[in-house]
Amino acid sequence: KSNGVSYVTQNFLQERYPSMARIEGASKYRFEEYYSSIELLEEELGNEKHYGNSLDRISISHVSNTISGNGKGHRTLIEMVSILKKDGINAAVKFVGDGDHVTELRNYAKHLGVEERVEFLGRLPERKTVLEFIASSDIFVYPTYSEGLPRCLIEAMAVGLPCLSTPVGGIPELIESKYLLSPDDSIGFAKSIERLIANPSELDIMSKKNLEVARNYTKEKLDERRKRFYSQLRRLAEV
Repeated sequence: KSNGVSYVTQNFLQERYPSMARIEGASKYRFEEYYSSIELLEEELGNEKHYGNSLDRISISHVSNTISGNGKGHRTLIEMVSILKKDGINAAVKFVGDGDHVTELRNYAKHLGVEERVEFLGRLPERKTVLEFIASSDIFVYPTYSEGLPRCLIEAMAVGLPCLSTPVGGIPELIESKYLLSPDDSIGFAKSIERLIANPSELDIMSKKNLEVARNYTKEKLDERRKRFYSQLRRLAEV
């Protein structure tokens, strides 16, 4: 029944939780807007990555501030690395974040024989460091089970990284469906990595497209939508 509603997604949450503007029609009394809570500056956008003719080793990054349970797909990634190792692919994953599940995940990596290819970096001190870490890797893989619109995924796209993720929440608004898999499909993620390694030109294309999408989420562009939304609220309050 709110007069104005703002969403982080462009369509997904609106369809699940429709505003009165959507139900009754937009007017000066009923309106909605969308903008992410990400604070991405124009100057933080990276460059397109180029992968050459082959990749002898692939570095995979994943960011989740709190590591508790498996909601962000940590186990899937560890299983994926194990599959890649068995298939002769030199792949390693680095996790940013910390929490009560880290010890269990380390033990799981050891159980699968990939402890030397799985690293937990803890929480990094500032967002600039996180962006630098993501940019230093080859691909961002995020097998999350539930999301609105993940900032970490937009940040990875913003530094030119190819991304694999899951078709949950607003993620399909960011990434093409062929790069989205079930969050527990460790085999599917591994096969996708193997296919991309064999076709590095596709990684180049993914990098370019992801940068184009991320440009729509810079602070400058999102502030325009925020200003529009709050200006409508202000006008309504003055009536």
